[in-house]
Amino acid sequence: MTVRCKLFPWTMLVILLLASCAPAATPAPVPTATPSPVPGTPTATPILYPLPVQSITRANAGQGELLATLSIPEFNTSNVSQCSVAFSPDGRLLAGACDLTTVGVWDLHTGQLLFTLLDERAHVVSLAFSPDSRTLATGQFSGRLALWDMATGELISEDADTPTPVWDLSYSPDGNRLATARFSCRYRAGATDVPGMALWDLADGVLLWDAAADECLLSVDYHPSGNFIAFGTSRYDGVYIMDAATGEMLTNLRINAPVGDVAFSPDGMALASGSDDDLLRLWDMTDYALIGEMEGHSGYVHGVA
Repeated sequence: MTVRCKLFPWTMLVILLLASCAPAATPAPVPTATPSPVPGTPTATPILYPLPVQSITRANAGQGELLATLSIPEFNTSNVSQCSVAFSPDGRLLAGACDLTTVGVWDLHTGQLLFTLLDERAHVVSLAFSPDSRTLATGQFSGRLALWDMATGELISEDADTPTPVWDLSYSPDGNRLATARFSCRYRAGATDVPGMALWDLADGVLLWDAAADECLLSVDYHPSGNFIAFGTSRYDGVYIMDAATGEMLTNLRINAPVGDVAFSPDGMALASGSDDDLLRLWDMTDYALIGEMEGHSGYVHGVA
């Protein structure tokens, strides 16, 4: 899961989790195949969150407990504030970046900073873990797209030839493909010819398809079936639903506001969108009909999950 925020240049990550209320039991063992720590980092660290962890629900949402705050390495403010955090699917790792920073990767069970990515600070605006948690994809304001090995923190591959911000990233369910949403659009002053939507084959590093849009792209999410990709746009076009195999647009869910984030439900039956009109919307993926609008936010909705 990836969460983005572009409201304020915070320098800390705040972890909010619910500890289980079940009777005390022997915690599940922490996986042993963990990445090597940064040289010189103490190994005797307190547990950041004990297992088991209880899911956050409507009934217990008010019982959250602040477990830790984690400092983002090498933080420095930039002209455009865009932050991103991502949990690995196996629940072991947390990656975070904000403004001009390196990218920190923490062990969630110990709170230990395992390593920092990048040799020097950069404006990283998007993060995404592969489904097997072995790889982290990062996208930068400069346009650099990079893949990192989560066992070592080493760079696997990169594409630094496209000078358009990589605003969001999403892996296919099998982890073999990566969808990118770039802040590239026809209406933007000084716009480039770079298509905003693209799909990459990670095994061969081949671009499978790309597509231009009138609107700049802010968000992307892969459907659990692997058949569709949703892209959120930056002005008045709402959400594009694309055929993952061909790059053909299947439908356009109209929203008269920038769509900061999109997320499919785990069963793929619904799509959530958050937008700058302070609304959360749910869409039916069987007929693309609007299920409903959820009010109550007092500001832009830039993250849904």
